[in-house]
Parts: sequence; C-alpha cells; structure tokens
Amino acid sequence: MSVRVGLVDIVRDFIAVHHRFRALFEQFRAGTVHFEDVKHLVADGDSSVLFRLKERVHGLFRDREPELPLRRGEALFDLAIGSLFHEALKFRENLYQIEVYGPKVRALRAEGGGAADGLLTEFEKILRAASDRLGESLRETEALLEQTRRQLPGLLTELAAVEDAEVGFVTRFVLAERESVEGVYPDGVLGLLEGVHGDLLSAYRCAIRSHLASAHFENAQRLIDEARGLPGADACADLDPLSAYASGMQAYRDGRYAESIEQLRNWLSVGAPSAGQVELAKAVMGRLPKLVDATEHADLIREARDLAKQLPDPS
Repeated sequence: MSVRVGLVDIVRDFIAVHHRFRALFEQFRAGTVHFEDVKHLVADGDSSVLFRLKERVHGLFRDREPELPLRRGEALFDLAIGSLFHEALKFRENLYQIEVYGPKVRALRAEGGGAADGLLTEFEKILRAASDRLGESLRETEALLEQTRRQLPGLLTELAAVEDAEVGFVTRFVLAERESVEGVYPDGVLGLLEGVHGDLLSAYRCAIRSHLASAHFENAQRLIDEARGLPGADACADLDPLSAYASGMQAYRDGRYAESIEQLRNWLSVGAPSAGQVELAKAVMGRLPKLVDATEHADLIREARDLAKQLPDPS
C-alpha cells in the first residue's frame, strides 16, 4: 500500500486548531473575543492553520487515484474538517460585521440627519442578525470540533488496520507530543493509542519500526526502553531484536564499529529481520572496510564481511 504522506501533518494541525479554538470559545464566553483573535486562525489562505488543515485533508482524501476509493473514516473526517472550516468562516464574518461595521453605524446614527435613516435602520437590522448568528455559528463550530475530535481516532484505527505506514509517523508524533495531545484527549495518550492499535505494545512497536525505517535509532531505542515497562512486555518476542538492531546501527553511526558488529550479530541471532533492516545492515557492513585502516583493523574488516555474508537476501 502506498504511504499517504501528510497524515502526521494533519494530526499536528488538528491538535493546534483544537487548542486555539478552545481558547477562542473561552474568550467568547468571557466577552473578550475580538476579530484580531480570529482573523489569522480562520482565513482563506496559507497563513491560517485551519485553512492549511482543510487543504491537507482535501489533498489527502480527495485528490487521489480513482482506484483508491475513500474509506468510511476518511470520508467522514474529510466532511468534518470541511464543515468545520466553513462554519468557522461564518463566525469570523459575523464577528467582523459586529466589530468593524457596528461602531461606524452607531457613529453615523449619533451624527443625526434624516436622509440616511432608512439605510442606517437596515444596517442595524443586519448587525442584530449578525449578533444572533454569531452565537449560533460558534455553537455549530464547537459541536463540529468535538465531533471531529471523536472521529480522528476512528480514522487512525481504520488506517492502522490496513497497516498504512503513515500511522507510524502519527504514533511517533503522539508519543513525542504527549502533553499537547492530552490537552485534546483527556483520557490520555496511552488510552488513545491503545484504542487505535488494540494494545499499547502494538502501538509502541509501530512507532519503533517507524523510527528505525527513518534511521532514528536513538529515538527507537528510547521507545524500546519505555515499551519494556509495559504490561506483557516480558512475553514480547521482538523487543530484543529491535533493540539489538537499533544499538548496532547507532554504534556504527557513532564510529563504534566493533560494538556495531557485535550488536548486529545479536540482532541476526534472536529474530527474523525485516527486508529493510537487512538492506541497511548490508550497506553499512559493506561500507565499514572503507572507514578503517586495513592493516590496523584487519580483524574488524573480516568480521564485517563475514556478517554481511550471513545476512539473508533482502528481496
């Protein structure tokens, strides 16, 4: 399945949008919200995080090949974000009328002069209607934001079930940005990930493999260490090989070549390596002899070549 690049950006933007809208709702109820607070959040351009979110969602779930029809979760999330954007635009426009046109109409009314009384009366009707619609559009925006918040885990669960690789990036983001995410999902990051992946160990393994595929070996090892403390980790057979691979590759990157070979031998002996891991391990073992003095490190070079021969064909 092809990776739909951009899902993690969508999740990141939605978390930011949610935080900013919750602050906006509080300002509105306190009577302190102003157009300046809204205009950059809700705008028809790239300066608006809500606009970028809408465009990314449409680009991911609408602009795609005909042979890849939308799944239910994708279609619902796309509709929710689109509706959220357009309802927020209504709120923005009503607030603009009240805050910008309102003072001008009141000033003109105070000046007197009957020639424009009929027009001013119409303006006042428009402003009263805008005031009524302002509260209504805010309530609709708040309801849509909540429904979208609830829909996002369902979308991620749907994609995780078909092993969409982009879910790994999202899982990494959620684990790295726990405080921000928990501000949107009060039940906690671990509860969110458990719902998406079925259990926490599966969530951690998804994030670990994603880090390894991106050559983020230290980040992968950090998550492996965290995963060892989860319930059921003692019975998890793949944490040891993942750890050995991460340690071996990081040791190579740091120039600790003897340790790298030792750890990669351990990795090869305790698990079934993936094709991607094998390919990268072959590449670094093949490159190692060029990085050290052939006379001084003859044994090391021989061990690297022997290990490379032991690695299975990645294809």
